[in-house]
Amino acid sequence: MSHHIGPEIEREFELERLVLFSDAVFAIAITLMVIEIRWPDIPYRSKGVDLGRLFEPAILQFLVFCLSFYFIGRLWVAHLSVFRLLKKYDRKLINLNLLLLFFVVIAPFTASGVFEHSRPWFALPMFLYMGNIAAVFFIHALICRYISGGNPLLSVRGKEDEKLYLFVQAKYVALGIAMTLIAMILAAILFPGNSAYSSLASLLLPVFVAMVTKKARKYKPINTELKTKRTILTLLHENDLPAMTAMAQEPETFRYIKKLRVMTDTEYQEFLRFKLEQIRLKTGYHWAVWLKRDGSFVGAVNLNPIGDTGRLQIGCQLKREFWGQGFATELTKRVLQFALREAGLTEVYGVFEKDNVVSRRLLGKLGFACIETKTEQGVEIETHRYPA
Repeated sequence: MSHHIGPEIEREFELERLVLFSDAVFAIAITLMVIEIRWPDIPYRSKGVDLGRLFEPAILQFLVFCLSFYFIGRLWVAHLSVFRLLKKYDRKLINLNLLLLFFVVIAPFTASGVFEHSRPWFALPMFLYMGNIAAVFFIHALICRYISGGNPLLSVRGKEDEKLYLFVQAKYVALGIAMTLIAMILAAILFPGNSAYSSLASLLLPVFVAMVTKKARKYKPINTELKTKRTILTLLHENDLPAMTAMAQEPETFRYIKKLRVMTDTEYQEFLRFKLEQIRLKTGYHWAVWLKRDGSFVGAVNLNPIGDTGRLQIGCQLKREFWGQGFATELTKRVLQFALREAGLTEVYGVFEKDNVVSRRLLGKLGFACIETKTEQGVEIETHRYPA
């Protein structure tokens, strides 16, 4: 009996092989570098032995290894972050990855040159080593750029912010290393025959990298998958619409939201698609809520824009079976923390019908205070604000 493996499974298996091969190269490169560190030949007698001078080569080897381990380890983490977003690959991506691995695998060779062949008048090994590190991160930036913009179909959808951030971060790290290499070359030109100045210039590496990567932080996406003690909140997705519609069909779900109370199922699904568009445009946040215990759908919680004011109001809807168990307080408190800490808001609003005693009590417990009462379409509406 023959078994046919679908093309998608084959593709996933091939992609896994690509990642495993890359991981193996990283591991081998680090192993080869630590093998180069050797104990000095210790004399049988201590008379006239300068231990500092005796251990100087080993100490230099160890320091170069630590620096190399840091950069290769950091690159491996970045490489993993990028490749976990892939769903398939193409020839160009393979070629870029092979080029990256080439410079990773020669890192032990260039590192050994620093502690075996550097001389006061000969700085070439340091230039080759720093150039090796710069090439590695430059090619990694090219891979990130290709995945985020060159061929975005290779990666999963819906992670555009994360892909852009990974590219910008890789670009700035490569730039910081390149700036260090330029500083080292300038030192060699200004002070020929004295590699000590190039060595001092290499110490600017953490300064340059920290300085330029600071610019990348503004691109870092906000983590919108939230957790509470009992639940997980995920941004609303098209696949969540049936569960949301089923909750809306429960008689008391929108008892105090007149606009939603009178909607048909079709109108409500259009309303939800409008919310999906708000998520895409980053004008609002809407989460589906799931039990950690068994993945059951609990309800929804959101930060809705209030017209064109730029303000956001907090809201929560639960399935009837989860009422009276403290879920509303747990969820509203977590989303309020997200709004103030992660999203950077300075104030959050709560807008509800005056008869909604439960919402008034909940928001009051969290520190909201009423700032306005008005009548809309014959219904009294209260607006509360945090902080009061």
